[in-house]
Amino acid sequence: MPARPAKARPPARGPCEYGHRLAPPQVDRTLEGGTTSGTWPVYSPFAKEHYSKGYAAGLAEARAEARAAAIVDVLLARGLTVDHAVRARIAACSDIGLLRTWFLAAVNAERAEDIFEA
Repeated sequence: MPARPAKARPPARGPCEYGHRLAPPQVDRTLEGGTTSGTWPVYSPFAKEHYSKGYAAGLAEARAEARAAAIVDVLLARGLTVDHAVRARIAACSDIGLLRTWFLAAVNAERAEDIFEA
């Protein structure tokens, strides 16, 4: 059986990646398989408690950032001017309920600053 041609790989970005490029494809697949597990085994009760708290806090922060970005997007899509002070106030807020109120106000606001009066 003829040997398969090697797949073209993008150029190496660092010394570790260069080492992967030199390895035979079987070794490369084995190394990549070991670094892409996707899950982190949390075994101890201490680790489970603190991992879940960190995950929940990160998720809440991501939701707030997404909501803040949506508010600015709605204001810009409506053709309103959103200055730095308004962007900063929206970005600094982490209260999902308040961000929801501002989001709904952004739909009908005449000026970007009007969302804070809702």
